[in-house]
Amino acid sequence: MNLEPWGYSISKLFEELKEKIDIPQEIIEAAKYLDKLYIPTRYPNEFSEGYPGNYYTKNDAEKAIKNAREIIIFVKKFIRE
Repeated sequence: MNLEPWGYSISKLFEELKEKIDIPQEIIEAAKYLDKLYIPTRYPNEFSEGYPGNYYTKNDAEKAIKNAREIIIFVKKFIRE
């Protein structure tokens, strides 16, 4: 494909790939959800008080895992084709 992926935004990578392959909107939405978690979940000083564990729930984690799985399934399917 002659594309050089760069950066930490999954949705941005998919947006660039969208020019070459068909990427379902739900995959891009899943990537955007994960992108929103990138900084605040890693840095304890991202919030004015407390730490990331005070702000994220089990439901947030389960949704992130679900979205990551959907993306992995999509990518594996694409690679096989």
